[in-house]
Parts: sequence; structure tokens; C-alpha cells
Amino acid sequence: MSFPSRIERFKLIDFTAGTKHKYYKNTNRHAYYTYYFCTKKHGACSQKPIKEEDIKKQLIKEITKIEFDKEEWDIEVDLLMLDLEKKHAFEYDFIS
Repeated sequence: MSFPSRIERFKLIDFTAGTKHKYYKNTNRHAYYTYYFCTKKHGACSQKPIKEEDIKKQLIKEITKIEFDKEEWDIEVDLLMLDLEKKHAFEYDFIS
């Protein structure tokens, strides 16, 4: 199985957002819905627009599948903390 190159992967996710306004006459309520849809930048697309809530659900479902190695996670957290300490030290030196 071959994976698409970085450029090819980004080609697969060309989309844009649009907000629709709906007025409910009986309840005198305004509602706004955000939809995402294909830009058709790379040709015809059969995908229908998708609601923002549905994208959030899909992302959460996929993100929960990600597993981290505990040791790698700890190393990354340590590197992040060092980076933050350097940033704070630089800001302190800059202000002083």
C-alpha cells in the first residue's frame, strides 16, 4: 500500500465553507448553519455538502483512534516545556 505524497493529500481536502440563514416564521427564530463543500478545484465531485456538526463528529471519531507511545509523549512534553521556558526567559530579558 502506498501513501499519497504530502501535496496529493492536500489536494484531497480542497473545501470551502458557507453559512446558510434560515428564519422560522412560527417561532420568530433565526438560525445559522455552516456547511462545508468541495471546491471542485480538481474536477467534478460527487460529494454533497456536510454540516459543521457532522465534520466535528467525524474528526472526534478519527482522533480517538490515535494512540501515542508513552515514552515519546513524555519526551515531547519535556521539549515543549523547555521551549516555553526559553520563550519566557527571552521575554523577561527583553523587558528588563
